[in-house]
Amino acid sequence: MRKIIERFVEYPVYANLLIAVVILAGGLSLSNMKKSFFPETESRFLSISVFYPGASPVEMEEGVTSRIEEAVRGLIGIKEITSTSMENMASVSIETTGEYPINEVLQEVKNAVDGISSLPSAAERPIVSKRRSRAGATSLELVPVDGHQMDLMTLKEHAQRIEEDFFSSGVMSQISLSGYPQPEISVEIKEEELLRYNITFSEIVRAIQNNNRDVSGGEIKSDEEEFLIRL
Repeated sequence: MRKIIERFVEYPVYANLLIAVVILAGGLSLSNMKKSFFPETESRFLSISVFYPGASPVEMEEGVTSRIEEAVRGLIGIKEITSTSMENMASVSIETTGEYPINEVLQEVKNAVDGISSLPSAAERPIVSKRRSRAGATSLELVPVDGHQMDLMTLKEHAQRIEEDFFSSGVMSQISLSGYPQPEISVEIKEEELLRYNITFSEIVRAIQNNNRDVSGGEIKSDEEEFLIRL
């Protein structure tokens, strides 16, 4: 090391040349480096979604969810499995250990799910995907001013207008709204009208169910994910 330092002192042009090479290499590395204000980080979670129109939560649990859990349990790289069964749909979330590449675990899970032959025939093909994880820029919270009453739907309308303004500005690529109830339709029936038309409450319920169908509109596929379109 001492001889190298003495050589640089004796021939300073070598030192200047070395500094120039380091600066040039750093500049090239910086220009080729992937940069992002809000980088997308590698996710450790996988999700499995299955749609089964007309199925109750119990039918989803017994006919779909439990069988998927059995198929993927024991695969390498899986840390924890959590599931949710609801009407018409089941969702299974898988947390990986991080010891194996996420894409390898994803492929193993896909193979295991595709190998299930005992799912109900009316159930749609399970969609296996990798969750994306992105650092958020900021969060906004809308709160009524003291003394002013404002219902949740009005707050939602304000939030949607703010969302539209952000998208229109071109500086936001992804925005999510939360904290408000999902829209519902309330059907009120008068007893005298039932008697007048000689129909029962159960008949009205069946009529609504028959005309309120959850239909698949196809799929959109990418290299890592599949998105199911519902109508």
